[in-house]
Amino acid sequence: MKLFGKAKPAAAVGSGGPNSAQDALQALNHQEQLLVKRTEFLELKVKAEIQEAVKFKKAKNNKRAIACLKRKKMIEAQMDNVDNMLQNIVTQKNALENAAFNKEHVGAQRVAMNALKQMNKEITPEKVDELNDEMQELMDDMNQVTSALAHQLDSGVNLDEDELEAELEALEQDQLDEEWTGNLETEAPAMSFPEAPEEKPTLIPAAAAAMTEEEREFAELEAWGAN
Repeated sequence: MKLFGKAKPAAAVGSGGPNSAQDALQALNHQEQLLVKRTEFLELKVKAEIQEAVKFKKAKNNKRAIACLKRKKMIEAQMDNVDNMLQNIVTQKNALENAAFNKEHVGAQRVAMNALKQMNKEITPEKVDELNDEMQELMDDMNQVTSALAHQLDSGVNLDEDELEAELEALEQDQLDEEWTGNLETEAPAMSFPEAPEEKPTLIPAAAAAMTEEEREFAELEAWGAN
């Protein structure tokens, strides 16, 4: 908070002004270096006051020794303040680094969001439906072309399917007639009869039919013996 005068308007973060994150980090780093040097200087003064207090103590000059110790206490109080400021700078640097990281992250998300918005403008449900309709129309045209190419061309001759079927039946009948006629003209194979035996069969007189089986066997033996 400014006690006197008006505060200067802060520059926008990331605008490159004196209050940008990068400039702020540089300023804090510079201030940190100054405070570190301040701490080293105060440490030297503390050591000097201690040496003076010891010297005056040996000289039995307690008043001067006590004065040195008082100044040492004041210097140590300053050192505590410097340590607190250093701690604050570390806290501020961490906060700035986190803020810078968050800014980069948010920036990346914003870029992605803008890209998605642009893509959504280029690809909308209406445009997708329109594309599908165009594709379907092209497919229908291709199917019509294919059907047209597959259609049988007219030869210019009047072809009646009934007449063609009647002609086909007549051709089949002619083929059957030719096969039947060819079978009749083919010569029939000569029939073969068995040749008559050269020897005349021995005739048994009619009276032999009345013989008994035993008498017939004797008669056959006599005839066989006569030959």
